[in-house]
Amino acid sequence: MAGVPYVFGNATTSIPLSNLDADFNTPVTIGNTTVGLGNTVTTLGNVTLNNVTITSGTINASVTEAYSNANAVVYSNASKAGSTNANLTYNGVTFATVNDASISGLNVGKGGGAVASNTVFGLNAQVATAGGGEHTAIGNNALNNNVSTASNTAVGSNTMFTNTTGQQNVGLGKNALYYNTSGSSNTALGMQSLQSNTTASNNTAVGYQAGYSNTTGTSLTAVGKTALAANTTGAGNTAVGFEGLLSNTTGNANTSVGYDSLANNSTGSYNTAMGYQALVLNTTASNNTAVGYQAGYGVTAGQYNTALGNQSLKAAAGDQNTAIGHFALNANTGTSNTSTGANSLQQNTSGNYNTAQGHFALFSNTTASNNTAVGYQAGYSNTTGTGIVAIGYQALAANTTSNASTALGYLALTVSTGASNTGLGRYALGTNTSGIENTAVGRDVLANNSTGSYNTAIGTYSLASNTTADNNTAVGYQAGYANTTSTYVAAFGAYAGYSNAGDANSSFGYASQYNNTSGTYNASFGTSSMYANTTGAYNTALGGQSLRNNTTASNNTAVGYQAGYGITTGGFNLLAGGGAGYLGTALTTGTYNIYLGYNTQASSSSATNELLIGCGGTVGKGSSTGFIAPGGNMYQSNNSTLWSITSDKRLKKNIVNNNTGLDVINQIQIRNFEYRLPEEITEVSPNQAIQKSGVQLGAIAQELQAILPECVKQESTGIYTVNADPLIWYLVNAVKELNAEVQSLKQQLGK
Repeated sequence: MAGVPYVFGNATTSIPLSNLDADFNTPVTIGNTTVGLGNTVTTLGNVTLNNVTITSGTINASVTEAYSNANAVVYSNASKAGSTNANLTYNGVTFATVNDASISGLNVGKGGGAVASNTVFGLNAQVATAGGGEHTAIGNNALNNNVSTASNTAVGSNTMFTNTTGQQNVGLGKNALYYNTSGSSNTALGMQSLQSNTTASNNTAVGYQAGYSNTTGTSLTAVGKTALAANTTGAGNTAVGFEGLLSNTTGNANTSVGYDSLANNSTGSYNTAMGYQALVLNTTASNNTAVGYQAGYGVTAGQYNTALGNQSLKAAAGDQNTAIGHFALNANTGTSNTSTGANSLQQNTSGNYNTAQGHFALFSNTTASNNTAVGYQAGYSNTTGTGIVAIGYQALAANTTSNASTALGYLALTVSTGASNTGLGRYALGTNTSGIENTAVGRDVLANNSTGSYNTAIGTYSLASNTTADNNTAVGYQAGYANTTSTYVAAFGAYAGYSNAGDANSSFGYASQYNNTSGTYNASFGTSSMYANTTGAYNTALGGQSLRNNTTASNNTAVGYQAGYGITTGGFNLLAGGGAGYLGTALTTGTYNIYLGYNTQASSSSATNELLIGCGGTVGKGSSTGFIAPGGNMYQSNNSTLWSITSDKRLKKNIVNNNTGLDVINQIQIRNFEYRLPEEITEVSPNQAIQKSGVQLGAIAQELQAILPECVKQESTGIYTVNADPLIWYLVNAVKELNAEVQSLKQQLGK
């Protein structure tokens, strides 16, 4: 049936498949148009389709129609009939298409003045604008009174309602920047933010009622609910956080970051608060800085305070305090305190001018002033003690009420409660408890002192063992190291008085009195002077190595380098001059000797009562002798040949006549001789040689001894000496005998 037309009988007639050829080009008549099925394109005209549903497929059509209304809108009206109009009415709402649109009373378009760059949406939004552009007004009465400025953005009911000439403002939220008139470059985000702002510029407020009361204050930044809500004319303030700077009115240049920070500030200026309730009670005070949870919480009128750390300066009421660290100066009401470190000066109340640096430094300080503590728990227990200085780990940690102590070093004065002590160095005065007015400088100096007072020790380990002794002084490494209970000790020099256990000893010089134990009242000056002394007492040594080997001997005095060097147990000696009593034959056990002059030598190590004045190797003449050897003549001031002697009758007894005279004088043989050189002496010590040359005149002691034994003495050296004093008196008798003979001869001669 290809090509055979098929006519539908009615609207429900269907075409049998048998009437369609393979190409579906059997024509079908619809209305007055033949429609070809298959590949035939047919245009329908004058066809009305009723109740036709197209369930799938695509209809491509181009419809052209002419209407009587130009620029009209074609739409279906309420009667379901097609309609045209200049305005579109939909569901009872008419959309105006000329100028701004009005939808249910809302303006949509360019606003008053129809400036092309403006965007308006809302009831009465930007209705008064006569000029200016680049405005955006969204919301009831947004930018309602704006007239001539540009670049304002208002979003929200009544936002920037009274703005007239202000420009470059941004308001977002109901009543944001409501009263602004000429203020510019303001940003308000949040209901009633910057609501009262009138002429002020350069403000930023974000949050409900942020900057609410501000009128003319400029350069404000408020972020958070009611931040800077009460600010009126204050300028340059920044508040970030819930109720930050809530009560500020006229205060300037404040910065608040955190919940309730600076919430009560009214007129205070130049304050900075960062942290929850930081400086929350500050009202009129200025120049305070607080960073941390409740930092500076209690500051009200105090100024120039700085608090950095959780609850630092929480109770503060004073001025010029600085607190850095958790709970630093937490209870403070005093002024001019500085606290750095967690819990430092935590309990301080009214104490002033304190400085604490370190965790728990001056933790317990309450009312005390003028204290300084640096280090963990330095001055930890101090409550009312004033004028203390503690620097170092737990330095002066136990001090409570004592005043004027200074501790510098690890554990220096750590358990001390005594007053006016000074400890500088690791563990200096480390165990001192109630001892007072001690001074220790150096590591472990006076480390074991407990109750001893008025001691001074300078140098590592000096007076390290001192416990209860008082009034000791030691300067030098380990000076007075072993002293425990002895008093009035002075040791100056490394190891000076190292082993001391005796009272009132003074040692000056390296290792001076190093081994002294129980010896007392000794004084030594010079390197290794009295080095070996143990129990000897009342000795004085002045000079390097003087009395070097003295051990138990007492009452010796030695002046000069190595003077009395060899003395061990001999006492009551006086030696003055370099090497006096030491060089040559060294005096060791001898007593009651006097050696004056450089290198004056004892006649023997055990000599006693020997007096020697000379120099350059002069040797004493033996025990109980005196020898003056100036190397030349001896003179008396009265220019007399003989020395005066005591001859008072009142001092004598058993007085009888002596008539010895010519009989003995005639027996004495006077000889000429020379003195042997030291190397020529063999029977006795060469050191007894007489340093005199040439032919001499005199008697031979051994020969005289046979005649007048009382004139000859063998000294402890073995040398025979002559005492010529009896000869004088024998000569007197001899003269008397000769005179008698002369008188007798005269009588015989008749003269």
